Amino acid sequence: MTLKNEEYNVLNIISNCRTKKDLYQSVDKIDPFCNDSELPYIKLAVQKLCNLWHRNILNGHHNEDWYRVNIYGDLFDFIFNGQAGYETRRSECHSSIVKSLRKMGLLDANTKNVRLDFIFTNSSGLNDAFYCEDKPYERASKDIKKTRYLRNQALNYWVSLLPYNECIEYITAVTCQFNKLTLQIVATKFIAGVTVSSVLREVRIPNNDQEGASVADYLATVISLVRMIIRNFEIIKLMTDIAKKDNLAFLSYSLTPDICYRDDSPHSSQSSSSSSSSSEEWSTQERKARIMQKIDDAITTFDDHGEYLDCSWENIAFSPNN
Repeated sequence: MTLKNEEYNVLNIISNCRTKKDLYQSVDKIDPFCNDSELPYIKLAVQKLCNLWHRNILNGHHNEDWYRVNIYGDLFDFIFNGQAGYETRRSECHSSIVKSLRKMGLLDANTKNVRLDFIFTNSSGLNDAFYCEDKPYERASKDIKKTRYLRNQALNYWVSLLPYNECIEYITAVTCQFNKLTLQIVATKFIAGVTVSSVLREVRIPNNDQEGASVADYLATVISLVRMIIRNFEIIKLMTDIAKKDNLAFLSYSLTPDICYRDDSPHSSQSSSSSSSSSEEWSTQERKARIMQKIDDAITTFDDHGEYLDCSWENIAFSPNN
């Protein structure tokens, strides 16, 4: 989980609530216009749930559109909508990553567009950040195959943006699947050249007001999910910026051969060519090692701050011991 202290404190109060009245009062004093945390989302979601429970409509049988309009909009989409530098698309939208890979020639020209229920996309050119599919029934095997395919393609696209292929190991492709009131989060990573997928979390929106702990768990999960997705793109930008700065710093740098020959020496031309090739190879390897070390240090610093109470699902799900 990745939560700010004030969010954690409110969610802790919510987790102990057992009635609509207690839940409503737990968020009543939250400023709905504050921009420093996701407290406005917590307030909206809890108050919306209290109204849904009051009308006793969460136990009925509903279609996909009903869940989108009455549940997912406020309890899921809302938190994505306000993120600076990102846009959301809802219903009958297509993956931009598939279109981009097709243009780049990394997918067959006849590859069909992939339609999705929800897309969270970066508006600065980094492309789609996240996908979610909704199904009001138990069987969703097509959606599971679709999202697995898109996670793999997202990693293939993002690796094309990075200075080295190994950098993709810092990035995780994430998708979600709603099944009525249950939300499952699945992730895919490239680890040592192998594609690994894992279910990170599964939470549910409770259908009654006596489960404050389930409400808090769901909200904490969605807040952490958004931050995990945005962190992905911040890390991509961090890595590309490090490589660009290194390019500038060493643009005019050149190696001088250790051994020099007279121009009329028979070894002069051969040695010069061999030395130049060897120097270039060494320089390339040294530069890669330097950039990768800078990236590793920068990501460690990036993640080492006291703003959040942090427990990474990623580290648990993709641990070598699992």
